[in-house]
Amino acid sequence: MSQTPDFDSIKQINILGYDYWSARDLMPLLGYNQWKNFIVVIKKAMVSATEIGLDLQEHFFETEKTVKQGRATRPITEYFLSKRACYLIAQNGDSHKSQIAAAQNYFAFTAEVFDMQQARLEQEQRLQLRLKVSEENTYLSSTAMQSGVKSENMGLFHDAGYEGMYHMTSAELGTFWNLPEGTEILNVMGSEGLAANLFRITQTDAKLKRDNVSDENQ
Repeated sequence: MSQTPDFDSIKQINILGYDYWSARDLMPLLGYNQWKNFIVVIKKAMVSATEIGLDLQEHFFETEKTVKQGRATRPITEYFLSKRACYLIAQNGDSHKSQIAAAQNYFAFTAEVFDMQQARLEQEQRLQLRLKVSEENTYLSSTAMQSGVKSENMGLFHDAGYEGMYHMTSAELGTFWNLPEGTEILNVMGSEGLAANLFRITQTDAKLKRDNVSDENQ
């Protein structure tokens, strides 16, 4: 009965606290004896990574290391692999190898945990950005009132910002995005959209102040 590979024993941790694995260390635990065969699996995994939008430099970091051969030394290719990269390698490996099945089970779990951690981090970052947009919108409203915009026209003023960016009002954007009526579009925007609107809002605020605008029509 073959022993289950100990993937924890070769796990390393970088200076940011993230787990990673050396491809050279991983190779024998997956049942491969020759690098020329294992590199084929790595390349297939990299194609899979590209297809799902992963950053290859982040998940398959290619480098070199020096090894001794007798009295001489020579450089060889090495990859530092993320949890997700290891999982993709296991998925693209020889399914007849028992080690590959073990790796799929091990890295499927760790990759899932990694994805959940990433999703939580992205959600936290998005929430912080949403709060910042809300705060800057409040400042913009105050600046707009000081620049002559009447309170009853504040909705038109903010809609003008959306029209400038998207050529649609907030209501038209909601319809275009198939949102339930009355949904605040900033509440459903992703981080990229929020960042773009944060730039728009802060630049509008700055321009009103810089140009000393004091008339609503202006």
